[in-house]
Amino acid sequence: KKRKMLHSGLDKKRLVFVVLVLQVSLVILGYSIRVLDVEEDRLDTIYYVSAHKGNDLWSGSKPNPALNSNEGPFKTIHHLLSHLQTYHSHPHSTIYIYLDSDSSHFISKPLILSSTPHSNLVWSSYSSSSPSIPSASVATVTAGWQIRTPWTKSHSSLNIWTTKIDPVPGRHYFKSLWINSTRATRARTPMLRWAKPLTPLSQYGFVYNPLNFPSPPKDHLERMNALVYASWTASRNYVKNFNTANSTLMFTNPAQWRIGTWEGIDSASGNRYYLENHPSFLDAPGEWFYDETTSLLHLIPFSAADDPNKDVISVAVNEQILVLSGVENVHFAFIQYMFSDFGCNSNTEVCDGQSASWEQTAAIHVLSSSFITFMNITLRGTGGYGIWLDTDTNNTAIINSLLTDLGSGGVRVGNGGANPRNFGHIIANNHITHGTQITNSGCGILVQKSSQCTISNNLISHFNYTGISIGWTWNYTPTSVSGATDNIISDNLISHIGNYDLSDMGCIYTLGNSTGTTITHNFCHDVYTYNYGAWCLYADQATSHIVWSKNICARTKSAGLHQHFGMNNLFENNVLYDGGSGGHQPDGGVRTDPDTGMENEFRFERNIVVWSNGSLFYGNWQEEGGKVPRRYELNHNVYYTPISTNPYVFGNGKTWGEWQKMGKDVNSVIKTDPEFENPQNFDFRLKSGSVALKLGFQPISMKCG
Repeated sequence: KKRKMLHSGLDKKRLVFVVLVLQVSLVILGYSIRVLDVEEDRLDTIYYVSAHKGNDLWSGSKPNPALNSNEGPFKTIHHLLSHLQTYHSHPHSTIYIYLDSDSSHFISKPLILSSTPHSNLVWSSYSSSSPSIPSASVATVTAGWQIRTPWTKSHSSLNIWTTKIDPVPGRHYFKSLWINSTRATRARTPMLRWAKPLTPLSQYGFVYNPLNFPSPPKDHLERMNALVYASWTASRNYVKNFNTANSTLMFTNPAQWRIGTWEGIDSASGNRYYLENHPSFLDAPGEWFYDETTSLLHLIPFSAADDPNKDVISVAVNEQILVLSGVENVHFAFIQYMFSDFGCNSNTEVCDGQSASWEQTAAIHVLSSSFITFMNITLRGTGGYGIWLDTDTNNTAIINSLLTDLGSGGVRVGNGGANPRNFGHIIANNHITHGTQITNSGCGILVQKSSQCTISNNLISHFNYTGISIGWTWNYTPTSVSGATDNIISDNLISHIGNYDLSDMGCIYTLGNSTGTTITHNFCHDVYTYNYGAWCLYADQATSHIVWSKNICARTKSAGLHQHFGMNNLFENNVLYDGGSGGHQPDGGVRTDPDTGMENEFRFERNIVVWSNGSLFYGNWQEEGGKVPRRYELNHNVYYTPISTNPYVFGNGKTWGEWQKMGKDVNSVIKTDPEFENPQNFDFRLKSGSVALKLGFQPISMKCG
């Protein structure tokens, strides 16, 4: 009863939040000038900022300069923020800020909104050429610095161009560069393989193959990085030295795992690494190197016909573009934010960890704030995560937005701390794509210790690690510790995950106690890892109390479903199609392999499993005789393979008859095509005579994205 009352109160708060979002959207589109309840003594204020028409000595109250007066828009956003520090607003008033979409707004340092002066704000765009006409024009805020010094060709055969740049405001050194808004690559080696680990295993280096470096670099080592692959991560390490006597490459900062740890597990990393950021590595189109000692920037254009003097070349100035700290009721719409750098600035920092959780900030970083909305924004060219809803943040909405060209992940919610106090977020109808450009362990959406979040109707694609990750505890801890409860993950389209780069991942990945969480109506396809672990629905360690229903998985290199170990999970009415499609994997249908001493149970009912390669059932399915409770309830499922040579083998090698005598799948069907309409083209409607319908399978209506 108490639980029901609590949710009733939270639902009311969230209803107010949703109404606020809708009202703000009307304001932004020009239908209203007020939000929420209007009081007689309320006084709303409007400011305009125009980079090419404005003046910071003006009032900021007019969209265009007025003749013979000091009335007109501000020139810079930073001046506006300073002005707001001295502006004492009415406690119930809202300040509307319009950025001119006819000019780009360059910033040399992050925009920081903090405390009362920067609360109750609505940020949007206007066109100074037609300010009286409401429009959805997009204003651009660029945190990158444009290189304007002249370029000359310094190496004809490699097509290397060089310029001596002016000092970059606010930052002498930069690690990210774009040519006409397309990300270029810091000079790097091809993918290499280390020869063997150190003895004993070490986090600080390995033995390299001397054939790769007969004459190793001796200069510029202080900025050189080694990207060393583990299984589901790759560490960024600063190079200390090459020792040619014993062919060792040593680092100044450690990897998270001792290098070589994962080679005993299906060669999960493949001994892979590459080196980055040295002038001798500059040899491929789209690569660049900056020598801070001489201020010389070297670049190979994407095409031999390109002349960088005719291109717009930008470098990142800061790791942050926008920071919100201790504010409430702030709303952004129709604004594009561009270019931030990545972290790992210290040569002693651990720059390695699951889901890129080691990162300390994001392009847009929100802390201790509430009732924030990002609607119809674009975020392009980040060094790390795009948006991070960090500690003590609640009731934030990210809606109808595009996040692309992301250094690691898209959206991060919460953190791994003891009590991040995050809840009530809405992440819906966004396109989050082409991430992991710098740090390959980022997620499309990462929700750590956060509750009552709704993640729905997002298009998430092209990440080298997981699509959506929920939870951040690896053992059976109570919800007071896990913090990830009552979340809704629904109607998301997730595709092209893994991309043969890392191992051990899922379209949707969960950890820990997640009481009240539902994962439903999601469509995932094309999960391909470097080696093992390309799953669709991945209930990893201690995942508990989640309902997974009406999801469709297609074309996964490994099994469609893997529960490592967990309790009281329900998998019902899902489609797992073409599991094991990558071949050479042991699991193709359903997998569970609990750690020694860990409880494990789930129910698997009214699902359709169609697998291509590997075992239908894989892992440890033993129930009796163990020291901890393990129970698996399966019924009313359809199991089918179009490959006639694939055997129907069930848990722990049981035949179909033996399996049913154990009370498993007594009403299920094998060797019968479920009769999808056109599964190769992702049409998973069932024909009217399908055996799955007779077993109670409910047709799945998809509205993804």
